Amino acid sequence: PDWSAGVTIPVPVSASPYTVPYDGFYVACFFGKESSTMSLYVNNIKTAMMHSSALADRLNKSSLFIPLRKGDIIYFDGELHDTQGSSYYPVRSN
Repeated sequence: PDWSAGVTIPVPVSASPYTVPYDGFYVACFFGKESSTMSLYVNNIKTAMMHSSALADRLNKSSLFIPLRKGDIIYFDGELHDTQGSSYYPVRSN
């Protein structure tokens, strides 16, 4: 990744997905809503699933580092809260 070219983006959800502008990586760190399951979709294909428990809400931190291609569309289908980062980093050009 080109760490110097990263941009912070809103957490993509189904109502407002994110279209990847260049080959690169999506990086996110967040907590899920209490007692919920959420999935990350890439081009409408479920690629990752996270679950949060009401018993240990603050211990249910999730992190993602997903490689993506230009034109990929990503979004989550569940509710996230306390997002600590949602960024996109393009690949470093040669």
